[in-house]
Amino acid sequence: MNKKEIKRTAVRRRGTTIAAAALSIAMVGPFVHAVTPASPFAAVANAQEDQPAAEAPETGAGKDQAIYSPGKASQKSTISGSVKEIVEAKVGFGNVQDSGKPLKGVKVYAQWYEGENTQHSSPVYYTESDENGNFTLNMAPYTDALGKTRHFDADASVGLTTGDDRGKRDQKREKIRVWTELPEDITDKYRLVHQPAAGIFPGIGANTTPTTQGDAQWGGNKITGMTIQYAQKDKLPQHLPKNKWAESEGTELYGSYLGRAFWNLDVLQGGLNHNTVSAFGGKDIPAAGLKVVGSYLKDEAVQAIHDHVAETYAGKTLRGKGWTVDDEQGLQKWINEQVAADPEGWIAETLTTTTSADGRFSLKWKGIYGQAWDRKGTVPAEKFHTVAASRDEGTFINGNHTSKHVNMDWSYVQVLDKDGKELSDNVGMLYPWSLGQWAGPSAGGANAQLFGGDGVEINELDDKYLRWNVALAPQALKFDVVDKNTTDNWAKIGDKVQTDTAGLPLSDNLSYYIEWYDKDGNVVKTCEPAKADSANKIPSCEFEVPKGAKTGDTFTARLKATSGNPDPANDIVLAMDAFAVSTTYLGYDPADATVSEEATSEPKFDNPASETKEEKPEQAKFELGKLPEGVNKDQVKVDPETGVVTFTPNAEQAGKSFAFPVVMRDEALQVPKLDENGDPVLGEDGKPATQGRVVARGVAPFNVEKPGDPETKQNEEFEPGYEDGSGKPGEDVMVDKPVFKDKDGKDTTPPEGTKFEKGEGAPEDVTVNEDGSITVPVPEDAKPGDEIKVPVVVTYPDKSTDTVDVTVTVTEKDTQPEVPGADVSVDAVPDTKVQRGEKVSIPVKSTEGSEVSAIGLPEFLKYNPETKAIEGEVPADADLTSYDVEVKASKDGKEDSDEFKLTVTERMIADPDTDGDGIPDSQDPDIDGDGVNNSDEKAAGTDPYNPDTDGDGIKDGDEDADGDGKTNAEESDPTKDESKDSDGDGIPDIIDKDDEDGPKGDKDGDGIINEEDPDADGDGVSNDDEKEAGLDPLNPDTDGDGIKDGDEDTDGDGKKNKDESEVPEGPVTDKDGDGLGDTGVTDKDPEDGQADITDGPLTNDTDKDGIPDAVDPDIDGDGVNNSDEKVAGTDPYNPDTDGDGIKDGDEDADGDGKTNAEESDPTKDESKDSDGDGIPDIIDKDDEDGPKGDKDGDGIINEEDPDADGDGVSNDDEKAAGLNPLNPDTDGDGTKDGDEDTDG
Repeated sequence: MNKKEIKRTAVRRRGTTIAAAALSIAMVGPFVHAVTPASPFAAVANAQEDQPAAEAPETGAGKDQAIYSPGKASQKSTISGSVKEIVEAKVGFGNVQDSGKPLKGVKVYAQWYEGENTQHSSPVYYTESDENGNFTLNMAPYTDALGKTRHFDADASVGLTTGDDRGKRDQKREKIRVWTELPEDITDKYRLVHQPAAGIFPGIGANTTPTTQGDAQWGGNKITGMTIQYAQKDKLPQHLPKNKWAESEGTELYGSYLGRAFWNLDVLQGGLNHNTVSAFGGKDIPAAGLKVVGSYLKDEAVQAIHDHVAETYAGKTLRGKGWTVDDEQGLQKWINEQVAADPEGWIAETLTTTTSADGRFSLKWKGIYGQAWDRKGTVPAEKFHTVAASRDEGTFINGNHTSKHVNMDWSYVQVLDKDGKELSDNVGMLYPWSLGQWAGPSAGGANAQLFGGDGVEINELDDKYLRWNVALAPQALKFDVVDKNTTDNWAKIGDKVQTDTAGLPLSDNLSYYIEWYDKDGNVVKTCEPAKADSANKIPSCEFEVPKGAKTGDTFTARLKATSGNPDPANDIVLAMDAFAVSTTYLGYDPADATVSEEATSEPKFDNPASETKEEKPEQAKFELGKLPEGVNKDQVKVDPETGVVTFTPNAEQAGKSFAFPVVMRDEALQVPKLDENGDPVLGEDGKPATQGRVVARGVAPFNVEKPGDPETKQNEEFEPGYEDGSGKPGEDVMVDKPVFKDKDGKDTTPPEGTKFEKGEGAPEDVTVNEDGSITVPVPEDAKPGDEIKVPVVVTYPDKSTDTVDVTVTVTEKDTQPEVPGADVSVDAVPDTKVQRGEKVSIPVKSTEGSEVSAIGLPEFLKYNPETKAIEGEVPADADLTSYDVEVKASKDGKEDSDEFKLTVTERMIADPDTDGDGIPDSQDPDIDGDGVNNSDEKAAGTDPYNPDTDGDGIKDGDEDADGDGKTNAEESDPTKDESKDSDGDGIPDIIDKDDEDGPKGDKDGDGIINEEDPDADGDGVSNDDEKEAGLDPLNPDTDGDGIKDGDEDTDGDGKKNKDESEVPEGPVTDKDGDGLGDTGVTDKDPEDGQADITDGPLTNDTDKDGIPDAVDPDIDGDGVNNSDEKVAGTDPYNPDTDGDGIKDGDEDADGDGKTNAEESDPTKDESKDSDGDGIPDIIDKDDEDGPKGDKDGDGIINEEDPDADGDGVSNDDEKAAGLNPLNPDTDGDGTKDGDEDTDG
């Protein structure tokens, strides 16, 4: 039975629950501009109108659409390439792509940006891959707000200062962003491995065209050969059962896998293969907090594999010459079947670890006794093939009685999120095991080293695979400037433009923020950094179009990522979008209409938000946009010359409101008509056709009166009714909002503005919610059969009332107490309707302590865990559609869900006037007339529709929300619906306890605002000196001891802080944007590079060598510098960390025969790395195997040596043959690799 058929007015418990499953986050992509192919105002003309439009995903995308724009690879202004499932690792993107399997129906999206300050953003275009996986995307031209036609030339160069506009700087420095979306039927099968331009490419500031890029070549005014690569993810190897996983431990590098995970956001130009594009560097950000899990197979399993190959693949050598992709895939399937049947019989060990703050991780294997899976060496027979009890037991050095090995060619490493679940679908991942196979660094079709990044170390004799990469990418990041754009929907002065961000990668150390730039590249607003929420979103960064803006001015929002405090100059730009301004204005006032009578609405051309007077263009022409559903085109007309809109409603439209979009063109500004390929459309005379440019858009609203007897009270037209409820003692019973019926007994919707409250005699602890639903707590001592009566008063907009009684009957109490892990339940409302313009509060009932989420809500509604309700306000132009909503609750590994349908309907009555001041609520900045504007009420948590929210008899305006001694009304302007922020700190005055600590405040009352004041708190110490000393520049007594900071002596040198700080006279500037005047640090006595305020005597000297610990590179005087001690795991403050009587400097941490002191410089606090392999000498068993080392001692360092190990075989030939270029005898049989015959 459908849950909606169950009567749900009371709390209920379910007998069964669902075990909590890993969340799958849907992929979302940016749909920046509300431009449809069928629109007469689109950048590309109507030749595309028969093509399908790419619908935006539910998450935050609204009604925006991308332009379907296929092309031909031979055309200019195109991006072409292919989408494949890759099946083997090879050198070069093309080689990997050639053997891949085509993926059909993958949507490929792209947007381009150009201009000296990257201020112009194109529409978003898309196409789909064909049966061969191939695609070509036509980046069609568009016309901007100044009437310039912009073309995509695939040219990232600086551009010229003379000549044709198309070659000038304003139309060069082009950059792109590309993203993809899999068809629904294969989203669970594949994960992205690699694609070009997942972030802005080339990066901001890069002004050279990437003509040699291996994964997409720029040239000839187009991009070709773009390789988009996926790998299967639904048939992956498995590990040991989780209770058999062990945490990775240990320090030495033998028997280890070491790597680094990072967000590959800053891809350098010129990368020819996977290794080069997955290099860590530039503005890439480490990925901290990820779980890495690795396993490898037992010796017996490897023997079984060889036996199976000999029997099944007769005549073929395992992973040798003639071994095919199909052979490898068949073998992998067979191995996975064996492992699934007997995991502990096949897997030797499973280790797990977590990536550190710098993204690094290591898997330190215990190892299996024996020199190799098929060679015992000198290991006793009874130990051969057994897994060591611990990592410290035995050695990974061959030739010993306790030698161990790892079956590296039969290993599998997986990267998971911090909770051990698969990474969400919006994360791409390129790393050695991207193909999802049992393989190794140089094994067969996997050949993991080709996906591991440059600079790796592979030493199978020492069982080491070091310095490989996990390159992560945001697969389908969405970033929009909402509604407005640079192509055909421009902003007006005074518009408050929003951003919409979704699809953000979740990471412990990643925060995101948005900066707004003007057309000259100046930052005009920066919003606070935020972590991505559970929906992969961050809040909008609202930007108000300034009064001085001119037609054609562009404002660009850049989404940036940071792993610490924001550093705008260096933080990576993930995505951007822009809008342009048009000062031409078109507006309409709401007009009343009567059924069957023609109503008119006159246009307005002067923008009330601007300082100048705007006029209608002399050659203005007007046309209607898309009409609302249910309105016939014969009912609505617009005068093409005047812009006057007429509307004749019919009887079915009575009581409803409509908004008709109007477009104004200026025929004096002719722009070309273009076809789907961006080519001119020819007129009847055979010449290129033109059309008037769109210069403004407006909406003409009409409210249709509802016929009826004006003397009839609303309580006579509507009949509310509740369903009674029931519940157990101690529970909160939720009673759904009432159902209203009309005079004929049919279900209807109450008039907008209807309010609900407790009636006389209602229990005090009962809550009547805004939508009329009721929460009734049942007392613990209530007895079965008791009834709780709740009178509810319904007040209509005309002040007439109804009173309805609700009865809650007490039922038997549960006999079993709730325990952790018990069943969990969640209960939402039945299918419900909400009106356009309605404030919504839909209660959700769930088990106490459970985590609740709501999926499928429209973007204007959110679940609020504080109120346990779905809340928000329905926009006046919201789509008249239905949403399937699922509410989930989880607790202690249990999960439950409930579903309901939410339908948006038209407004049923005209705008109410809650406070009776003659201003309708939709236009009233103070709806309830309590002296506090609506925005401030929301900030303070009071109800804009209730002048006394807490019902204590004191108006909200006379309360003091922030306890600063000023009433709410004193800190709010009821004539403007915007929060006051006197000190400019982003905190509304009404909830800001200190209205003087922001950049525009004056903390010390000296008449200079903080952002210009060199000593903001007036304690005699400059702002920068206070920051240097760890003091608060906005608190004259930071430690609260009654002594001003200026009279303290922070560094203990006998001088007061104010005597060691120079405070400049008069106002200064705030260059770093921290809201405080910049002064510079005082460094004069002595002038030694350290602030005078902290340059006092330091007395702590552990080794008594006369050098204070703060500046001593070897604090404990054991001959090993502090950095090396940390690397080696010894204590920089203890010369004999393990207390064995031997100094740390005389120990040998890496067992290479050199003491720690010999491998460290005690005069410098930095680790030595002789061979440049990134491993400090003190823990590096081989100081000659890195790029700067000289493995064969021939005087040529390895990175310049064609034969690094001196065995007579070149490095590249050794790699091709699966040999180790840094080991002259890879297999350890006593014969040099140069004297072997690898291929027989």
